[in-house]
Amino acid sequence: EIDSIAACRQAVATAQQSSNKADEARARNQLASTFFHFDRNREALEQYLQSLSLAEESGQKLGAAFVKNNIGNIFDAQGNYPLALRYYQESLAAKKESGTLSDQITSLGNIALVYVRTDRVAEAEEAFRTVLAACDTLKNAGCRSVNLFNLGVLQSKHGKFAEAEANIREALQNTDRITSIGMRINLAEVLASGQRASEARALLEEALKDAEEYHITTTAWRAYHDLGNLERIDKRLDSAEDWYRKALEKVEDLRANVGGGQSQVERFLEKMSSPFQSLMEVQINQGKSLEALGTAERYKARTLLDVLGSDGDAVAKGMSREETKQERDLKTRIARANTALMRELSRPARNDARVAQARSAMESLKTEMDAFEVNLYQKHPDLQTQRNLKPLPDPQQLMATLPASAVALEFALGSGEYFGYVVTSKGIQHFEVPLPRESLANKIATLTKSLSSRDLAFHAQSKELYRLLIDPAAAALKGKKTLIVIPDASLWQLPFAALEDKQGRYLTEQLSVSYAPSLSVLAVLTKRAESRHASTGLYAIGNPTMPNGATDQPAIPQTEAEVKSIGGFFDVAHRVVRTGTAASESSFKAQSGDKAVVHLATHGILNSTSPLDSEILLAADDKEDGHLSAREIMQLDLNADLVVLSACEMANGRVGAGEGLIGM
Repeated sequence: EIDSIAACRQAVATAQQSSNKADEARARNQLASTFFHFDRNREALEQYLQSLSLAEESGQKLGAAFVKNNIGNIFDAQGNYPLALRYYQESLAAKKESGTLSDQITSLGNIALVYVRTDRVAEAEEAFRTVLAACDTLKNAGCRSVNLFNLGVLQSKHGKFAEAEANIREALQNTDRITSIGMRINLAEVLASGQRASEARALLEEALKDAEEYHITTTAWRAYHDLGNLERIDKRLDSAEDWYRKALEKVEDLRANVGGGQSQVERFLEKMSSPFQSLMEVQINQGKSLEALGTAERYKARTLLDVLGSDGDAVAKGMSREETKQERDLKTRIARANTALMRELSRPARNDARVAQARSAMESLKTEMDAFEVNLYQKHPDLQTQRNLKPLPDPQQLMATLPASAVALEFALGSGEYFGYVVTSKGIQHFEVPLPRESLANKIATLTKSLSSRDLAFHAQSKELYRLLIDPAAAALKGKKTLIVIPDASLWQLPFAALEDKQGRYLTEQLSVSYAPSLSVLAVLTKRAESRHASTGLYAIGNPTMPNGATDQPAIPQTEAEVKSIGGFFDVAHRVVRTGTAASESSFKAQSGDKAVVHLATHGILNSTSPLDSEILLAADDKEDGHLSAREIMQLDLNADLVVLSACEMANGRVGAGEGLIGM
């Protein structure tokens, strides 16, 4: 690894000395590919982006197309499939214009693979027919092998194990030792699905040996995880736990080297749920509650934890005036597209075609925002090095942060069902929710629908969920005052406070109920609250003038009375109450930071496709556009004890695997 990288760096230096941009572009592309081979994605992305700029500046259209394909490989490996597809498609378009069929086949095959990963089966099958025909036309055995293997992956995902095995075995006949590592792991998974465990184990051990020898972490973690699965099937739980731990070590190494910003880390972790869930389940099977909780914490809200430990405004501070304008324009387009999508979704006679068109436009803009952020890292590579991967506290330390009067009830989704952890300052116990995840999600959806439609059938539904989720913690809750709920997956959509016990008492009548993304995040926020400077007074906004892109939103004059009434609880010197044109985004950013209470009574727009682009609508001026996004709020220095969002749907968002609710 060291020698390979050193040789590539020397090639870059030589090209720089000769001031040949085309040569430097090729050298940086090779250096990036070497980094990528060794799973150093952050450094790979930096070099690929520099190579792309040099290729474009020197008029190397075909060279730029190859670099774009390689950038797509990074985002494919990290689980950002829409962005990977964007780069692959741009690469293919350029190759069709400037290259030959031989140049095109790599991008064609990669597009087919993205279709496999995103379950676009018909498109994947059609793409494989096209690319395999091209491989045969060119008599390219290597190309045929790679795409036969990928077709086998598609077939194995859909239970066609015989066809998958045949295609993967044929692919292996014309593949080198390094490239075949991932193929052998996939073949082992096919064999394991067919109850051929001994054959699968032999293949995995062989592939793992090669992956470790060549330092290929992306395949090593899979081999470790699959070997753990085989041990678990044979009831050798200690051995399974060891394999799963080794898999997670590799995943953490990969996480530290994810290319791009926090959103890319978030997508990567969503893709990597299985080793965390497997380790947690095998620990629970052995009665290791504390260790299982620690594993759940390693997976939950990790990106948020990193953000809390970093300079949230680092990217904004590093942007030029032109980049700031580009971001603002893109944000405005996203806001308008989101408004259009919400309008289509709320029509009494919904037109599915129009909804699909609006949703597609929204998703396209989200991918464009991802690409914009990637380009920021191209121009400001130092921003990548500022990422602060927050170390996790020990589970016993987390227990010690809980007050004696509090109980934390943390839920974690395993491979098929939920587990609950009842945590106090003195101890921990766990229980299994006796329902498959789909059944529990359906019960939650039924309850929330009943509540929103004021259907009295919600009482029975609420009591059943109380029995499933709260009763197992009954002993620990006796004599306590506070319950901190840490949901996971569909449980984020459940209003726990509205659950009823057998006597018909709501949970909120028995305890003070609050929520947290994870115990680790709770500990960090508690520490921050203790250390921040004291704040006083009120900042309140009501009925702001709607900004461009949201002028169809109705005025809400009653919110003026709302905020003026609240202002009456504070003396004049310590309150700022803004309405109409004065209720601007600029005012909020400039005047809310030192207030103890922030109250925003206005329209809110939920962006379910890109939750961090959900917005609070404020008045615009010459400095700000009036669309205050969750992404922007993360960059603000607020010191409030209480923030009230008196706005529609602002408690909603997208529930990311492990990360939890992402939005306002």
